Amino acid sequence: MPSTIDKTVVLTKGNWDAWESYVKDTCLSSGHLAWKCLEGSGWAEPQVSTTSPTDFERKEHLEWEKSQNAAKGIIRSSISESNKRLIKRMTAFDAYATLKAAHNLSTGDRQYQLLQTFTSIHQTHKENLPEYLSRSQVARDHLLAALPSTATAADLLSTIVAFFSLQNLEDTKENQLLKDMLQRTINISKTTLETAYRTEQTSCTTNAIVAKQESAKRTRVVAAVIKEDNSNSNINNNNNNNN
Repeated sequence: MPSTIDKTVVLTKGNWDAWESYVKDTCLSSGHLAWKCLEGSGWAEPQVSTTSPTDFERKEHLEWEKSQNAAKGIIRSSISESNKRLIKRMTAFDAYATLKAAHNLSTGDRQYQLLQTFTSIHQTHKENLPEYLSRSQVARDHLLAALPSTATAADLLSTIVAFFSLQNLEDTKENQLLKDMLQRTINISKTTLETAYRTEQTSCTTNAIVAKQESAKRTRVVAAVIKEDNSNSNINNNNNNNN
C-alpha cells in the first residue's frame, strides 16, 4: 500500500464519495495501472498469442495482472467482511461496480448529504480559483450521479428547495425529528415536503391547543384551591373574633 495515503477510508453507509476518492488516489499512487481497471468500462484483459506471444503482449498482460491485483487489494482492504462476501471471486471492475450499485444510491438521504457537501465548499487560504472551481464541479458531479436517471430539471429544483427549506428550519427538537424523518425519504419531492410540513403544523397546532387547555385547567384548579383557602381563612378569622 502506498505511503502517500495517510489513512484508510473504510466504505460505510453514506460515505461513497469519500471512499471512491480514497480508492482512486490509492490506485493512482500504487505504481500500477490499478485505476484503469476500475474507471469507465474497465481494462479488458489483454490478449496473448498462444502460439508465439510477443514480449509486448507478455509485458502488457503482466502489468494487467499486477494492476488487477493492486486494485482488488485496495478495495478489499477498505471494506467490511459483508462487502467482501458480496464481491467474492469478482474482477476488480465487477467488484467496484457491485459496491457502487449497493452504496452509491439515489436516495433523499444521500442527495441531502451531497447538497450539504456542495454548500459547505469554500475557497481555502491561498487556493487558486481553478482549483476551487474544480472542487465545486466534482461535488456537482457527485450530486448529479445521485439523482435518478429519469430526474428532470424540476426534480433537481425540488431537491434544492427541499434542502434549503430543511436547512433553514428553526433549531428545535421537533424540527430536528422532522429533518431526520424526511432525510430517510427515498425522494423528497415538493408534494412530500408540503404534506410533511402540513402534518407537522397540524400536530404542533393540536399540541398547542391541548397545552393551552391543560394550562387553563390547571389555572382553574389553582384558583379554586386559593379561593377555598381564603374562604377557610375567613371562617377561622371570624371564629377567632367571636371568641
